[in-house]
Amino acid sequence: MEQGCVFQERHGWERPGWFNKDGPTPVKDYDYYGAYDIKKNVNYKYKVLLGKEYTFDFPPHHDVVRNE
Repeated sequence: MEQGCVFQERHGWERPGWFNKDGPTPVKDYDYYGAYDIKKNVNYKYKVLLGKEYTFDFPPHHDVVRNE
């Protein structure tokens, strides 16, 4: 975590998802997009990082995986 690792859960196992070179990215509680009288998260770096992954094109890490 100190090295910027963002952990994910897959098939019941917790494992590193990716490393963020800018340092740790805390995962906040789910905000339900501001519904149900829950405040929407602002300046949420994790959401920005995920937003880059949700694409119909190649994700940003595509070339890194290809080269590996």
